[in-house]
Amino acid sequence: MHTIYKAKLLQELKTSVIDITDKANQLLGHPHGILDSPPAPGSWSIVEVIEHLNTYNDYYLPFINMTFIKATPLSAPQMTFKPGRLGNYFVRLMQLKNGKIKKKMKAAKKHLPKKQSDPTSVINAFIQGQKQLLNLIEQSSKYDIQKLSTPISILPLIRLRIGDSFRFLTVHQERHFCQIERNIQILSRKEENLLSTPISPS
Repeated sequence: MHTIYKAKLLQELKTSVIDITDKANQLLGHPHGILDSPPAPGSWSIVEVIEHLNTYNDYYLPFINMTFIKATPLSAPQMTFKPGRLGNYFVRLMQLKNGKIKKKMKAAKKHLPKKQSDPTSVINAFIQGQKQLLNLIEQSSKYDIQKLSTPISILPLIRLRIGDSFRFLTVHQERHFCQIERNIQILSRKEENLLSTPISPS
C-alpha cells in the first residue's frame, strides 16, 4: 500500500465532505415527489439512499469521536498515513470509475433504510452528520489516524484504521450521490413526460 501525505489526505477528505454537504442542501429544494419516489420498482428512493448513509454516520462517527476523546494527542505532527490492506479493499470497492458506479452491491441488513415519511428531516439529519464528520476530520490532525482504529459496522471484530474509516465514508457517500443524481435525472424526465402528455377528452 502506498503512503499518503496526511495533510493532503485530510484536505481531500474535507473537500469531499463539503461537496457532498452542498449537494445534500440542494436536495432540500426538490419536491417530495422527487425525493421519496423510487426511479424503478425495487429501487431505493433518494430519501432511502440518504437514510442508508445516515446509518453509516450514526455508527462510525460516535466511535471515532470516543476514540479521539480517549486517545493521547500526538506530541509531533504526523506527516504520512499508510492505508491498511482491508481499508484499501473497501475503498476501492466503493470508488467510482470515470464518475460512474462500477458494480452494484447489496446493502448489509443493518444498513437497510427504514421507511421514512419526512424527506426533509432525513436530509437535515444527514447534513448534521456531515458537520460532525467534517469536525472529526479536522480534529484528526492532532491524532495518529494510522494507529487508532474503529470496528467495522458489519463485523465489529474487524477494525479499520481511522484514516481508512474516513476514506471509506467519503467514497461511499460519493458513490451514493452519483446514484442520487441519476435518480433525479430519471424522475425529472418522467415528470416532464407526464406534464407534456396531452389529456384526451373524455
